[in-house]
Amino acid sequence: MISIIICTNTKLNNVFIKNIDETIGTRDYEIITIDTSQKKHSIHEAYNIGTEKAQYPFLCFLHNDIIFRTSNWGNLIIEAFKDKKIGVLGVIGAKTTMEYSWGWWENPFHEGCIIQNYSHNALNIPNKYIEETTPILKDVVVVDGMFLALPKTIFKHISFDTKTYKGFHLYDSDICMQAIEKGYNVKVVKNILIEHYSYGNPDKYFSENMYKFYQKWKHKLPIYSKDIQETEILQQRDIAIKHLFDSKSGAYNKSKNIEINKTIQKNHLTIQLSIYLPKIIRKILLRPFSLS
Repeated sequence: MISIIICTNTKLNNVFIKNIDETIGTRDYEIITIDTSQKKHSIHEAYNIGTEKAQYPFLCFLHNDIIFRTSNWGNLIIEAFKDKKIGVLGVIGAKTTMEYSWGWWENPFHEGCIIQNYSHNALNIPNKYIEETTPILKDVVVVDGMFLALPKTIFKHISFDTKTYKGFHLYDSDICMQAIEKGYNVKVVKNILIEHYSYGNPDKYFSENMYKFYQKWKHKLPIYSKDIQETEILQQRDIAIKHLFDSKSGAYNKSKNIEINKTIQKNHLTIQLSIYLPKIIRKILLRPFSLS
């Protein structure tokens, strides 16, 4: 029932394969690997190839640096997709996507949880994790690509965008936006727990793809789930902008590569101007004046 699609530049670890087999909860599954060791494919291209190869009705796109800590997770996915309005499932994400961002994880409106394990030390399971035998679903607008589940039928209407993006970033945010545009819902499954063993790699393609994402979807942004009020979004805008440009903790300080930082600065400055310049002009035009 489930086709697992993995984009990898190395042979899959036996521990990883065994973990899937022992936790998925169904015998009707396949693992499809797309080799990117020669850098012939971006992740967007690789995932489209995997989608075409898939035999089962439910597709699960996984990173190969995760371990499932929940049994029967495959059947939770199958159960969740009985709701035909659900287009994308994840385990962690955010309830808003703004006109600018360094990443969804800097969004204050998180949903879901994972075990983020950099040092392979003892587990520390978050309190937000809920263990239930039926899927517990929460509305979001974007989910993290370490775990993406979609019904195969949705790919009659959408696909991973190989024309806009390069490299290995923004495939998750973009596919969520495509699903929403086609009238589907994006959800987090709160009772599938994953342990993640690596940190993201915000290279120059990340910044470039973020800018392309904004250009592609600016007519839809900001977007937020139904339980978020617009006033809450507006309150977060100035905070988010200050964080992006903060000299100590902002996005530009996250890369030691000067060229990458220049790209980030150029792209986010363009976004910032496109948001605030029209507002400044409008204020000037509407400012009261008197004839003397």
